Amino acid sequence: MVTNRRPLTTLFLILAIAVAGELLNPAAKGQPANENVPKFELDPYWPKPLPNKWITGQIPGIAVDSHDHIWVIHRPKTIRDQEKGASLHPPTAECCFPAPPVHGIVVSNDGLVYVADRANNRLQVFNLDGTFVKEAFVKRDTLDAEGSVYGFALSPDKEQRFLYSVDGPNMWIRILDRRTLQIVDSVGGHGGHQTGAFYHLHSIAASTDSKGNIYVGEVNEGQRYMRYLYKGMGAPSNPGTASATSGISSAIPAQ
Repeated sequence: MVTNRRPLTTLFLILAIAVAGELLNPAAKGQPANENVPKFELDPYWPKPLPNKWITGQIPGIAVDSHDHIWVIHRPKTIRDQEKGASLHPPTAECCFPAPPVHGIVVSNDGLVYVADRANNRLQVFNLDGTFVKEAFVKRDTLDAEGSVYGFALSPDKEQRFLYSVDGPNMWIRILDRRTLQIVDSVGGHGGHQTGAFYHLHSIAASTDSKGNIYVGEVNEGQRYMRYLYKGMGAPSNPGTASATSGISSAIPAQ
């Protein structure tokens, strides 16, 4: 008995087309067919050349403030000698110089720029135009080469009353009064791999989450990231750490 196979072949072809149509149809994947999505394009003309023949090394962080100023953190020690000839002794070329090092940066709602000068155990405050406002040292006698001021976060209240700072070698998250730069409390203080201890505390999210929780991270063998829950206001847990702040000074007013 001879059977006509054409109808069966046609059926397979129709099913194959239908399956292919389902795969190619965004709506079949749970995506609206006509929904617009963000589109991006690299800007080849940004950034412009830096002043003073400065160049930058590795870029571990970038911040954007409410005025669209871009703040870049870089690692000058990663710049090869061939690129920084003008800074060598003696100079080997007319260009270039490593840009001044900044290890952490955050910009407050009232337009103040907080900069971590890690190697000098110091935090500095500037206006948006770069003019110096004030500075303070955190645990100034810290001899560890990495220093005691890594990075910052701002408290979520409207006034951003508190500045949170990471002190890696001393294993603390410092809480500073943003107005005075005085440490009012510290969190942590223990080294190790167990819960509640730090191994190589390094970074802190520049903003808290909507509940006021802060997030920190470790590097090297630490390799952990942790959340500290905001538990409201109360008496300091480690009031003795307030003495870790020193050398608070402000810009001298123009005469």
